[in-house]
Amino acid sequence: KDAKFILVLRNPIDRAFSSYKYFKKNQEEASATFYEAINKEEKHNYKAHEDLGRFTYIEHGFYAKQLKEFYKYFPQKNFFIITFEELIKDKRTVTKELFSFLGIDESFMPKFNKLNATGEPKSKRLNKLLYTDSSLKKAIKKLLFIDKWMSLETKTKIGYFIRQNNTSNKATNTSSKNIDEQLRKELENLFYEDVEELGKLIDKDLLTTWKYRNE
Repeated sequence: KDAKFILVLRNPIDRAFSSYKYFKKNQEEASATFYEAINKEEKHNYKAHEDLGRFTYIEHGFYAKQLKEFYKYFPQKNFFIITFEELIKDKRTVTKELFSFLGIDESFMPKFNKLNATGEPKSKRLNKLLYTDSSLKKAIKKLLFIDKWMSLETKTKIGYFIRQNNTSNKATNTSSKNIDEQLRKELENLFYEDVEELGKLIDKDLLTTWKYRNE
């Protein structure tokens, strides 16, 4: 009951599109367009944990619905909630407020490094090898006895290092402006009520911050 939660909320349309671009880059998303991806989500009833984490672009965006579930079990004072815009605008102030919330040294200021940018892979073949469970990948792991002598932590660190260095410095623009204008309006209408309710839950004018219009 004393657990503390940190939530950074991004416009659900931007988050969904960024997620689509990320899984598209990793060759985990087969849909040709974002429109096709969200339509596939609507038609599929995903059950597998991995699929729920990768392809539920729209369902993940109903933040109020999810936050209310947390509030059933934990008091609101246990939550530190900010928007993506607040974090980007003033990282240092947000960090001090976060440290105060956690009850740790507010004078310490970490280095701010941008990680996991959704850039383009330098080598698509290498990227495919990393992210897909191919026969070649299985053969390499078996040949080198990787699973027998290498710990999960080491494999994770190596995989992360390779992914970071195989991603171009130029990040893909994930602004919702890249989405078809009509589709963007439809998604604004879809999320409008949840965004409005979320704003009331956390006492922030998210409709204005995220420029939502219900048409």
